[in-house]
Amino acid sequence: MRMKKNKRFLLVVMTILFITSLLGCAKEGEDIDVAKTEEVNVETEAVAVENEEVVLRIGLFWLSSDLEPTTKWNGWNLARLGIGQNLVQVDENMEFIPVVAESWEVIDEKTMIFNIREGIKFHDGTEVTAQSVKKSIERALEISGREDVKFPVESIVAEGQKLTISTTKPYSILLNNLADPVYTIVTGFDKDNFAIKPI
Repeated sequence: MRMKKNKRFLLVVMTILFITSLLGCAKEGEDIDVAKTEEVNVETEAVAVENEEVVLRIGLFWLSSDLEPTTKWNGWNLARLGIGQNLVQVDENMEFIPVVAESWEVIDEKTMIFNIREGIKFHDGTEVTAQSVKKSIERALEISGREDVKFPVESIVAEGQKLTISTTKPYSILLNNLADPVYTIVTGFDKDNFAIKPI
């Protein structure tokens, strides 16, 4: 009986010590993060004054050899850094939300129309149009090795800011596929160094 009480007491003490050490680590981590943030801000301001451009430095625990969104799962890097967007994305409630597309409409079981937002631009200043979105999606379908997110295309038609995607057969998971970062909307992929400097 005494042995059981000793074990329980020891377990309680160890649990308290473990939780205390976690809280201590979290507090230290916060202090370090704040210091790093201030350092980055100072560096960014200095670069902005000298070169008249702002540099953003981001630290990642994992990164592929490039940022080409159609290669393997590289698009996820662009998504989690907030530097790449799709027509639609999935929010924390597992609901589809409009991003590059302002809205969409299901015409029938094989056709969807996406209305591309007015006034948004790629980071090089090029306007995002239905035509540029069409080219980006067609490129991803053509060169990506991700067969799990490809879909059977009948046609993709761009008219103004309206993009119509038709599939060869009923395809109810089209939005799911388009939300995958392999379909990050990009432009300028004919330029040198696109894999390390995507637009």
